[in-house]
Amino acid sequence: MNIAEFVSTVKRIDTVYEFERFIDSKIVSVRLYYYGLKKVDLLASAHEFEDSFYELKDCALFKEVLLSREPYSEQIINLLVFFATIFERINPNPIFDIVSNLPDSSIKFRLLAHMLAYEEIDNAKTHFRMNFLRILDLLAKSQFDGEEDYTHAVVVFLVKMYQRAVVKLAGYHFYDEITHLQSLYINEDNKNKYPFLLHPLIENVISGNLETLDDLVVDSNKSKLYVPSDRMLGIFDLEIVKPIINHVDTEGYQMPLGYPSRVVREQILEFGKADFTIGFRNLTDDDKVLLYCYFNMRKHFFTTFFVLERIYDSLLSLFTNANLVPIFIDIGCGPLTSGLAISDLHYQKSGELLKTNYIGIDISPAMLRKAHGFWNRGIFAKESRASFFCSWNQISDDLLADYVGLQNPIIINASYLFASKSLDEIQLARFIKGVARRHEQSKLYFVFQNPNSLEKNNKYLSFKSQFEFITYLSNVEQIDYKTNPYSRNDVSGEVVFFEILELKN
Repeated sequence: MNIAEFVSTVKRIDTVYEFERFIDSKIVSVRLYYYGLKKVDLLASAHEFEDSFYELKDCALFKEVLLSREPYSEQIINLLVFFATIFERINPNPIFDIVSNLPDSSIKFRLLAHMLAYEEIDNAKTHFRMNFLRILDLLAKSQFDGEEDYTHAVVVFLVKMYQRAVVKLAGYHFYDEITHLQSLYINEDNKNKYPFLLHPLIENVISGNLETLDDLVVDSNKSKLYVPSDRMLGIFDLEIVKPIINHVDTEGYQMPLGYPSRVVREQILEFGKADFTIGFRNLTDDDKVLLYCYFNMRKHFFTTFFVLERIYDSLLSLFTNANLVPIFIDIGCGPLTSGLAISDLHYQKSGELLKTNYIGIDISPAMLRKAHGFWNRGIFAKESRASFFCSWNQISDDLLADYVGLQNPIIINASYLFASKSLDEIQLARFIKGVARRHEQSKLYFVFQNPNSLEKNNKYLSFKSQFEFITYLSNVEQIDYKTNPYSRNDVSGEVVFFEILELKN
């Protein structure tokens, strides 16, 4: 159902109760329809969307709801957040007069920042400089919303604001103000207070290495919105959400395990770079891993699902040949993130559980314990086997020979591994060369993904230089996802650099 059909039906509804029930029945399908549109198609539907919104605003029933002194129902809030989310992408102006009606949320704070940045510019010379810190404060509030991470949206906002400000200031020949604005972006105090200013995309734009967002090698033609299957949503609920919600110290979704979400992200998880071999204050290492799963793991699940989906058809014979059992060596496996992704991908494509021999490697015993928990949910075929190690040096030749057999293909996965400061990429290359040498009859594939930053990928380039290989796929793309398709939260996005290689013996 598109928005015109939705509004047309609403106009025939007589009571608020019926209106809310109708929203309940249709909002998820309408939301996913628009979230899943390609950018070009969404922009093409902008006029229809705006016209439908104005029709709804003129509807007596909708006016009654907006003017009511009663707190808005969950259904009305869901509808308002949906409109706000789409208008942010196509043209925020029509929604500004009801921004104050939105609950505190990422989308509300981003729209308020948009209004402050672009509306009522009385003095172009000083406008951006005078409002910069207020805008950063609003964006800091919008960066995270419960378990959702909107850092990418914040970074894109700041890049676009800088580019538009430069154009406007240059048009008036206010070149000193451009320099002053640049200094605010790179100011060390600002970076310490607002860590998203450290993002490489912002640094590249300010330094002049990236003139526009279009200079990114990002394939924007994908229309798919990634959401967990009902099967995986249930597993996430059992292994992540319920243990968080039911924990004795949890106080609502903003205080998981007794800590504010921002403290969890910045101090406990250190934005995913924490040491998961130790705890934090009263938290055990297992508690830290649980928080990692809640805040970080699922976005990596979607990026891995996306990358593997790109090559699934090419490797279909590996997964469906009754005489082959693919070996999946997952280096830096965490809590089985990539294992979950390949399992769910195969199940969605074939309707069958994947048969594989899985080797997970992670330096954190707590991560491996969580990986065991996910594995025991029966996500792979019963013939599948799994072994977990804290180092690749612990893998015996006999175990690997047993798993590989005569010529089972070997898929080595490295998801967000090469950003690790402790990784010795040359030792990793030696380990993989040893595997290739001992199993010459087996094809060896390497699946890589990492943030799109030269600094974070230097080790990967060094690693690749140790091999001869065939590149099946290499790209930088943005993956849009929702960790819960039924929530009212906005779509999150992650830009990832990925490659799939066949390593030659």
